[in-house]
Amino acid sequence: KQWYQRRVRVNKENILCIHNMYVQHVFVELFKILKEHQPISISCLFQTSTRVNSQTMLLPRHKLDITKQNFVYKGTIIWNSLIDKIFEKCVPNHENVVVPGSCKLSDLSSPISIMKNRIKSLLFATQKLSTPGREIEWLPSNSWSVAL
Repeated sequence: KQWYQRRVRVNKENILCIHNMYVQHVFVELFKILKEHQPISISCLFQTSTRVNSQTMLLPRHKLDITKQNFVYKGTIIWNSLIDKIFEKCVPNHENVVVPGSCKLSDLSSPISIMKNRIKSLLFATQKLSTPGREIEWLPSNSWSVAL
C-alpha cells in the first residue's frame, strides 16, 4: 500500500525518483562542463568522438572495475545514452550537406535551461511508464538504467 501511494504521489506531483535525479544532475553538470570547458581540470578528462556530426564521447579506458564508478566513466555512459534523445537532429541543406549547429537545439550552443527542461521531461516520461496490471509497481523501466 505504501509503495502504491509513493508511486502515485511521485508521478502526480512530478517528483523525480533518486535514480532519475542522479541521471539528470550528471547530464546537466556534464553539459555545463563541455559547454564552458570549465573547470579545465575536469573538462580535459572527457574526449569527444572524432566522427563527423557526432556528439558522443569516448569511453575512458580502465584497468580496475572500481574505475567504472567515477564521474568520468558514469558521465560518459549517461551522456552517450541520452544525447540522441536530447539534442535535435540537423537535417541536410539543399546541397545535401549537414551543417553542425544549423538546427537550433542540436549542439552545445543550446541554452542550459532548455537542456535541463528536456532531460527532466524525458526522465518524467520514463518514470511514468507502466505495464498493464502492474501500474502500482516500480519497474526497472521506470529508471534510466545506465546509471545504476
